[in-house]
Amino acid sequence: MEKREDQFLTNAPKEEKLTIETDPNRKTVPGDSVDEYMELKTANGILAEDEIAQQNENL
Repeated sequence: MEKREDQFLTNAPKEEKLTIETDPNRKTVPGDSVDEYMELKTANGILAEDEIAQQNENL
């Protein structure tokens, strides 16, 4: 079977590079997206609680 390297288009560099980030003042910190998700989940739960109570009263 013939190997075709031009089969897929990609922006990835041909050679692998290893980088190290040493800036402690990054805008994003690992885990931020999970924390934001949990905050949104809690807020949605509070809003849904009020909505469900209103629908139960209307029955």
